[in-house]
Amino acid sequence: LLMVVVMLLLSLGFMRMVQDRREARSRRAALRDPLTRMLNRRALVRALEHCITDASRQSKPLALLLIDVDHFKHVNDTHGHISGDKVLRHVSRVLASNVRTDASVGRFGGEEFVIICPGCGMEDAHTLAQRLNEAVRASSIPIQGQTLRVTVSIGGYAGAVAAGTPCWCDECGTDHW
Repeated sequence: LLMVVVMLLLSLGFMRMVQDRREARSRRAALRDPLTRMLNRRALVRALEHCITDASRQSKPLALLLIDVDHFKHVNDTHGHISGDKVLRHVSRVLASNVRTDASVGRFGGEEFVIICPGCGMEDAHTLAQRLNEAVRASSIPIQGQTLRVTVSIGGYAGAVAAGTPCWCDECGTDHW
């Protein structure tokens, strides 16, 4: 009888462990863009909220870079959507490999990416934007026997933030923070 109880408890424990791992994997997947495996829009909004709170509490600057792949519609129209997906994955890797480890990098939607850099002022943000621009321009993507090069446009904000700074949230449709 003791052996049956032990086996039952071990089985239940194992099933619970498998379920916990599956749930953790699902939670992580819900915050990742399936194409690029970068943070998705929801995760970026959460990261930005967290960074704004920290930056205002510590009186440190924060940079937010918005990045758009130039002429992306032309890439899709000329080379097809599968090639467009390959371009997005490539650009995401170039961006992620050229930022600090404390930066949050993600796909905001379509061909738009966002980088959140805590502690990054205007000069550092400008230098980062130039480095990212050059890295994307210097890279190439092999597509259908050709070498494709793309460029990006980058804009954003860098500087001090304060708690209570209003921000539009399209998830809930209200101003908050």
